[in-house]
Amino acid sequence: MSGTYAQIGSLLLCLCVLPWSPARAASYWQGQDLPLVWQQYMQQSTELMQHDKQQLQFELQQSSQSALLSATKHRDFGLTGISTELEAEAVLSFQTPSGGWSKRTDMRIARQSGQQYGSEPNYVPTFDNDATSTQLHWLADFYPKAAPPQQQRIAQAIERGVALVLKAQYPNGGFPQSYPLRGGYHDAVTLNDNALYQLMQLLWQVANEPRFAMLADTTKTAAGAAFYRAVDWLLANQVVVNGKRTVWGAQHHPLSGEPVAARKFEQVALVSSESAKLLQLLLRYAPDYPGVALSLADGANWFREKQIKDKARYRDADGRLALIDSPGSVIWSRFYDISSGQPVFFDRDGKTYSDVSQISLERQRGYGWYQSVAAEFLAEYGQVAADKHCTNFGLDTPGGDGGVVLKVTNLNRNGPGSLAAALAHSGPRIVVFEVAGVIDLDRTNLDINQSYLTIAGETAPDPGITLIKGGLRIVSHDVIVRHLHIRPGDAGLAKRAGWDTDGIAVTGSKACNVLVEHNSISWATDELVSASGPRDKGPAATSKHITFRYNILAEALDYASHIKGKHSKGALVHDNVQQVAFIGNLFISNDRRNPYFKAFSSGVVANNLIVNAGNAAVQLGFVETEWQSSGIVPQNPQVAVVGNVLRYGTDSYSDLALVSDRGDAFITDNQTFNLRQQAMYDTQGVIKRLDFPALWPVGYNALAAGETETMVLTRAGARYWQRDAIDKRILQQLADGSSRIIDSQQQVGGYPKIKPVYRELQVPTDNINAWLDSFVPSRSKLQEP
Repeated sequence: MSGTYAQIGSLLLCLCVLPWSPARAASYWQGQDLPLVWQQYMQQSTELMQHDKQQLQFELQQSSQSALLSATKHRDFGLTGISTELEAEAVLSFQTPSGGWSKRTDMRIARQSGQQYGSEPNYVPTFDNDATSTQLHWLADFYPKAAPPQQQRIAQAIERGVALVLKAQYPNGGFPQSYPLRGGYHDAVTLNDNALYQLMQLLWQVANEPRFAMLADTTKTAAGAAFYRAVDWLLANQVVVNGKRTVWGAQHHPLSGEPVAARKFEQVALVSSESAKLLQLLLRYAPDYPGVALSLADGANWFREKQIKDKARYRDADGRLALIDSPGSVIWSRFYDISSGQPVFFDRDGKTYSDVSQISLERQRGYGWYQSVAAEFLAEYGQVAADKHCTNFGLDTPGGDGGVVLKVTNLNRNGPGSLAAALAHSGPRIVVFEVAGVIDLDRTNLDINQSYLTIAGETAPDPGITLIKGGLRIVSHDVIVRHLHIRPGDAGLAKRAGWDTDGIAVTGSKACNVLVEHNSISWATDELVSASGPRDKGPAATSKHITFRYNILAEALDYASHIKGKHSKGALVHDNVQQVAFIGNLFISNDRRNPYFKAFSSGVVANNLIVNAGNAAVQLGFVETEWQSSGIVPQNPQVAVVGNVLRYGTDSYSDLALVSDRGDAFITDNQTFNLRQQAMYDTQGVIKRLDFPALWPVGYNALAAGETETMVLTRAGARYWQRDAIDKRILQQLADGSSRIIDSQQQVGGYPKIKPVYRELQVPTDNINAWLDSFVPSRSKLQEP
């Protein structure tokens, strides 16, 4: 015996094993006095290796062949998944007796008796290049489609495959690249090419996902325990440099945990992309496990320090690799020197270089020397950090509480003393007003991209602050906006001119814990208010935990400057936006979306008064054609609709229902009246009624529907104790039944013309909340239900 097993032969029973080439022998085990548990591990590996060999020899003896047949090589496996029973049988046929699969082997046609299990016998079985984990996923996904006899074989194969993974785990929690052990660098704990990531992901899925339901409970339990042993290994072996944790190497010594080299062009170094994937896995599956939070924080800091900004990788026609200027781009080297922390590059001569242009053209072409995977981890980590405290529909947000008090002293669109300048200020802040009047945004929006903000419009002198020809765009977290009048209008543009804007838009992955209360918003050319984000990237990419309460949402412009033409829309909760509440608002004279929840969204519509909706009041549903190219099957929104009142108006359809289209809804204690004060429908369309709310704001107790109208008319809107002329008109038209859906603000008197009013504020040094509270007359204060 030579190589690996020659070093531990005295520890094992006398077994016949496959011979090793001394050139491939590893030194990991040399001179090691292995504890009993490691001795048992090595013996098991030897036995499995011998079992595979004996099975091949038996097949060869049963055939007329003089030598084993070769397997067909393929860059991947010839398949991207299993779609037929024949493909399933082919994949099953390539499973080794020990339970795994090879890499770079064509598995489209079933293996013959006496044929090698893989095109590269030294990699049978292996976890490298996606092998074994891929086949297990394919089989689990095809299992429900298979006939019962084949289902049984698939279940057995998955059990054997998972059992091999469990056996392969080192006693310290790491995993080799191949198992049974092959010797050489393959015995290292291997992060390279995401081998460890894929095994840990598989173990978590086996323990937790329904698609592995065919497995024995004992197998699932063992997989869960193995996953956390691997987490322990990661936490114990995150490389520390000068007292600071960094990330990991591409390979680690199976016993000491130190980073080690593999091939000559894979010398000892810290590795970026594989480390980022493992940090992402910890973030998703074990964020609360002891030690993980610190590991994530230190890893994220390392990645931020090592990012190469404003550069992108570029290959010329010959394949030479370089970095080029690319403003806004971020990239990382694949390898970093452990001591210096600088990017390093390796060639087949085993030497280390500081510039990729110094290595051979063959190596420049043949390896991914620059990676951007870490950007995904940092984005997800930043979002989780931002979202972790975002709860309860944003109702518990502190806003700018405890921060500096910033005074708005003029009505300029920007510049010192403006509202825009106060919004751009970083850190917790409360914005107060020493001026009243109109801020003309000139067809722009004010962005709120700094967190922890309270806009206290109640502090302005009478008649308060009005924004025209634009609105607010909230893209950060922990924001409170109250007591503003926001009236974008059409800005004098022609019909379908292409200018569309919301009154208040809460959008993007960072926007959560947002409370928009006691505002008056009218004349938007898109939605009056909205919550949104990219449709097809899941809830992590969208805004969430938002409440719109006690606002007047009125007269969304219909045939105005929106490029689509008719577009009178009240409020939109876009696809994948989660936990949005509409409480105590007045929706009046908006044709549709009062409000509208789209696919995968969730929320609450409680104690709102909806008047003169045209085509639809509360809408649930989605547009299937918007999802066709995504490969995603949209799912119904889930919404609780409680204690609302819908009153028809002159523009209302004759069979208008409170809730329409399609979705899942808990609906109780609502009232709908037509123009003759007759009770009308709760629902219309395909509405699946839920027995209980899917979610509900903690601390909010809905009023009875009979109390909603008085509460909303008394308390909704900006500065409701001192309403401006436009809100007075809107409420008067509601009372006399003359409210209409309009196409332009010019139909109702045009933009307000308010002479600026100034007065100085004396801001106290403490008890700021009590001081802010004093601006609302005590007799007008709203008592929460």
